[in-house]
Amino acid sequence: MAIIQFRDFDTFRIADTAEVVPAFGFSVTDKQQLTQVLLTTYIHGTVPGNDRLQAFVYSDLALTKLVATSDFFVLSLIENLGANWYGQIGFTFPTKPWIGLGNTFYVSIGSSNYTKTLSYYVSFLLTSALALKYTLVSLRGEPV
Repeated sequence: MAIIQFRDFDTFRIADTAEVVPAFGFSVTDKQQLTQVLLTTYIHGTVPGNDRLQAFVYSDLALTKLVATSDFFVLSLIENLGANWYGQIGFTFPTKPWIGLGNTFYVSIGSSNYTKTLSYYVSFLLTSALALKYTLVSLRGEPV
C-alpha cells in the first residue's frame, strides 16, 4: 500500500509588482495576541536584491480597517535560499495585537523593492481559485 505525502499539483498565486495580495481570513473565539503568520511560498528564479514582503491584518473584508502591520520579511535573508525556492515564510507582528471574540480578521501581503519578471517572481500557495492557504496563525495569551 502506497502513501502519497504530496498532492500531484499545487496552485500558486503570483504577486504582481506593487500589488497587495489578499491572502486569507481567520477567526478565533477567545481574545488572544497575534504573534506570527506563516505562509507557504514559492520564489521562481533567484532573488535579485533586497525584496521585502509585509503582512497586514484588517478587521474587514474590504481591507480598509487596518489592525496590525508585520515587520518586513527580507527574501534574500532566507536560510538556504537558492533558485526556485519553496518553503514557508513567517511574518512577525511586533505589536502583538489582541484579536478574537468571534471576529474575523483578514490578512493581505504587500511588497517593496519587488519587480515581477518572466524569470523572477514570488507566489503564494492557494487552497482554491481565490483563497490563499495559510499554514499557521500563531496566537498567544490568556482567554479573556
